Amino acid sequence: LLEESKERTGEMKIKMALPAVHFGSFYRLLKGMEKSMNCTIEFYEVDLKEEDWTLDEDSIDEKEIASCDLILCQHLFGLPLVQDKLFELGKKFSIPVLEDCVQS
Repeated sequence: LLEESKERTGEMKIKMALPAVHFGSFYRLLKGMEKSMNCTIEFYEVDLKEEDWTLDEDSIDEKEIASCDLILCQHLFGLPLVQDKLFELGKKFSIPVLEDCVQS
């Protein structure tokens, strides 16, 4: 994705949608990649419900999702993320969806 971005825009920059929790293994990997590859990764945060740490589908802004290059579905605390809406939007806008199942 970064190389495609560089070809399109001249800079290595992607925007990613993900649940609003910033301690997952994939998030740390991406933040480290920003430094080592001299690239920019923007995040659009999708909220989680406080009562059960699952995706708050009402917090999803389709315009923001449409502007993303990647959707990250991150399962947390052994709980599977209800991700149907994210997969639906990925398909609708032709955005790849990546699952991080390390904590599931």
